[in-house]
Amino acid sequence: MNPRTLLFLGIAVLTSCTPVNRIVYRANPVNLPGLTEKGDSRITVDGGFNLKFDHTSTVSGADVQGAYAVSKRITLLGAYSGRKGDDQGFNDAYHYFGNNRYFSMDTAGIHYQNNTWELGAAYMIRFSRHAYLSLSGGGGGGDFHIDDWGAEHGTPYRCFLDAHQRALFVQPAMYFKSHWVEVGVGVKLSGTYYSRVHTNYPDSLQVDFVVNNLQGKTMYMVQPFWIFRVSPHLSWLQLDIQGSTNIGSNNGSSAVTYYFCYFNGSVGVSIYPTRLLNRLTHR
Repeated sequence: MNPRTLLFLGIAVLTSCTPVNRIVYRANPVNLPGLTEKGDSRITVDGGFNLKFDHTSTVSGADVQGAYAVSKRITLLGAYSGRKGDDQGFNDAYHYFGNNRYFSMDTAGIHYQNNTWELGAAYMIRFSRHAYLSLSGGGGGGDFHIDDWGAEHGTPYRCFLDAHQRALFVQPAMYFKSHWVEVGVGVKLSGTYYSRVHTNYPDSLQVDFVVNNLQGKTMYMVQPFWIFRVSPHLSWLQLDIQGSTNIGSNNGSSAVTYYFCYFNGSVGVSIYPTRLLNRLTHR
């Protein structure tokens, strides 16, 4: 066998033997409409992803966000987000035979599904012609699902976990506007509470896979974010790009450190229905 073939096989083996961890949280996209005129409205549709630090446990899907300005300062917010994804790799477990400990790689496959919604409001404070402070807050809910199959300690398993999520958030941000470009930077502070947890994981697997004691747990997250928007010389249409990172405490006072997605991103299109309607009716 020639060296190139050996190198290719070695890379294939290494990439297929990625240890996988069960994620139990991913962040919602940030809803920061930046509306400053009464009656203005905004609808955003985008595709997004959430990625764990080691580039495994990636989930992707679609998001829909809406906003309506009831005054120059106050905007009502609403959003829906759906994610799903699959991981394949191995369970990094240590085995014991007598007094000897050895490491083995048992295969694992995981399917994730998570659907969430949020409602809230934003208050805009104008600093200058192009700079605003946005203070947002709200809450929401959702459902989280894991389907998990493979083997550990040489024993096959097929398990699931379902949980209901409820969340509260506050979101201070700075928003900058020019004629065709808008930029937002801020931080989203949230707490997500887990209830109605149902699973057929044995207790030993719950501990090994770090999905134990989720019932009644609250995940506290700090999510710094940025948003970039550009309009193709149309006041009612924008390209919307955003990214964020999750940091901070993910488990409250619990001794369990759960796994979650660290990086979040999305790309989509925003339409301003009120502006479009005004343009069509004033032709």
